[in-house]
Amino acid sequence: MDFDLINSSTENALSRAKPGKPRAGRSYDNNVPWLLNTIGGRPTVVALVGLPARGKTLISQKLCRYLTWTKITSRVFHLSEYRKKLASDFPGYEETKPMWAAETELRAKCLELCFHDVKDYLQDPEHGGEIAIYDAANSTRAWRQQWVDFCGANGYDLFFIETITDDKSLIQLYLMGIEDTHPDYAGLTHAEAVDRFEFQIKDYSKSYETMDPQVERNLCFLKIFDAGHRFTVHNMSGYLQSKLVYYLMNIRLPTRDIYLTRHGESMNNVSGKVGGDAHLSPRGIQFANALADHLNGLCIPDIQVWTSHLIRSMQTAGRVNAPVLCWNALKEIDVGIFDGMTYEEIEDKYPLEFERRNADKYHYRYPDGESYDDLVTRLEPVMMEIERTGNLVIICHQAVMRCILAYFLADADTIFDDLPHIEVPLHTLYKLTPLAYSCKVEEITFNVGAVSTQNSTRHLTPAHMPLAC
Repeated sequence: MDFDLINSSTENALSRAKPGKPRAGRSYDNNVPWLLNTIGGRPTVVALVGLPARGKTLISQKLCRYLTWTKITSRVFHLSEYRKKLASDFPGYEETKPMWAAETELRAKCLELCFHDVKDYLQDPEHGGEIAIYDAANSTRAWRQQWVDFCGANGYDLFFIETITDDKSLIQLYLMGIEDTHPDYAGLTHAEAVDRFEFQIKDYSKSYETMDPQVERNLCFLKIFDAGHRFTVHNMSGYLQSKLVYYLMNIRLPTRDIYLTRHGESMNNVSGKVGGDAHLSPRGIQFANALADHLNGLCIPDIQVWTSHLIRSMQTAGRVNAPVLCWNALKEIDVGIFDGMTYEEIEDKYPLEFERRNADKYHYRYPDGESYDDLVTRLEPVMMEIERTGNLVIICHQAVMRCILAYFLADADTIFDDLPHIEVPLHTLYKLTPLAYSCKVEEITFNVGAVSTQNSTRHLTPAHMPLAC
């Protein structure tokens, strides 16, 4: 992987918008998202750049998911969705007129709507966002200048991400399932969608202007070549842009499979106790053997197995023929003073704590222990490693597995409400295949019984979550 960092003069950086009205005359503004208060920053617009089938939508969706999961409020604005609202038959075109030219008038109308929505989102006094991500080609300097002008007028920072792909195998990978995941090609066969997409690629190539550090020296941008084989960073500025670059330099764009399961049934599961470091029960050992037989039979190339340091997790991975990496960060949520107790005992001895937990499971922190919010923070480096790793098996615990499933499957607007209620039964394996707009979920069950540990008034199964397909 090659990395170029270009340090250019930033005195007149157009991408760092002209100073606007201060958000408040105080050191802390309750109407500004927490992160912007913390770092004294301004809202940021991230605009994708690139020809069709270069992974722009995949990058924008992954970036939004990561930022939201790390509690940075973000939203993706897809040009294709605005086009569908205004011209449901797009991408129809005239043979005598290039598509990019025929689209110019339509695109201007779409941008007007998008500018309005982005401004509303970033300036919402109650739920103001921190980052707006614009997913479109932005293939000419004139089109990019429209975003420079918009952000300058509204006091937003602007960061471009250009994805350049010459590897034909990657382009074919990005086109997989395009008829099912891209709104412009809904209802078409795969062959029809690919034909139309290839026409778009040729048509946009005629007018495409790559981002040039000499011509666009005042802009801030990251260029990604062939899904991360090489990077160019130009005029990077501030905490948020640094966080974006760090994440994007670590993600793995090609398709891979992630297998998720909890450890086998433990002796504490049988007795209903929370926490602890118990061994597997006889049925848990039976599941560990069945899981190993299943995974070993798949012969998955370059597979890795991750577990926690807890005995039940390591025992479950014992017979899998693959390298095993133990993560302390993958251990179960710390239940503090309730370690070794049953929920019935907790309710009897600590009724107020029991009620507080039921009222807000995500933010509730066990006395001397952790909350789900703490757990998400603890898992951030793990998620970064998941993104940069190929085929993977993760054998973890109920709360940890809920966090990981929420990262891939939950809707950004409800992720923290949904997370503590995801149903993850023992002795069930989930195969996740991340896609551009969604995540394919396959549930694999084993004929091994186990106790139920679901202790929630809601039941949200992974296969029925918003981004599951």
